[in-house]
Amino acid sequence: AAVSSPDARRQAPAGTTDQTALFAPSNGPIHINAYRLDIDDADKTALFSGEVIARQADATMTTPELTVLYEGEGMMSAGGSAQTPGSQSGRLRRILAKKPVVMTRANGDVVTSDSAEFDAVTSTAILLGEVVMTSGEDRRATSDRVEIHQTDGTIVLTGDVFVTQGSN
Repeated sequence: AAVSSPDARRQAPAGTTDQTALFAPSNGPIHINAYRLDIDDADKTALFSGEVIARQADATMTTPELTVLYEGEGMMSAGGSAQTPGSQSGRLRRILAKKPVVMTRANGDVVTSDSAEFDAVTSTAILLGEVVMTSGEDRRATSDRVEIHQTDGTIVLTGDVFVTQGSN
C-alpha cells in the first residue's frame, strides 16, 4: 500500500513502545509526517519518504527517508486499509534514517549525522558519519560513530573524537 500527496502532509503513528525514544526513554508515541508512505506488511516495513519529520515527546528528527521495521499484526488491517491511530498495530523493532539526519530537543540540543539506527529491542541508537553533537552555547562533540545505550544512559563516541566545552 502507498499513500502520497504532493500538496498535503500525511501523518501516521509508527508505534508506541516502552523501550525506545529518539533521544531518551519515553512511553509516548512516535508521530511521523512525510509526503509518501509505502507499507509492506509481508516484510513488516513502512517506508516514509519526502521531508520526513518524526516527533516523540520533546524530540524531533528530520531526514529525507525513514524506514520503520515492526513485528506483530502490522500496520494494515485484515481488509487492507491502514490502521487508525487508536487501533492495535505492530510492535516497533527498528527505525533507520538516511543522510542527512538532524535531531533536536526542546532544550536546544542538536545532533546531526549521515545515518541513524534506533533498535527498540536493545534500546540502543547508532549514529554514523560526521556526527556532531551540540548542547548549550559552548559544548560540542564530533566523531565518526556514536553509540547511545538508553537503558543505562551511556554514550560512546569513536573515530576522530573531538570534544570542546567553553575554552577547553
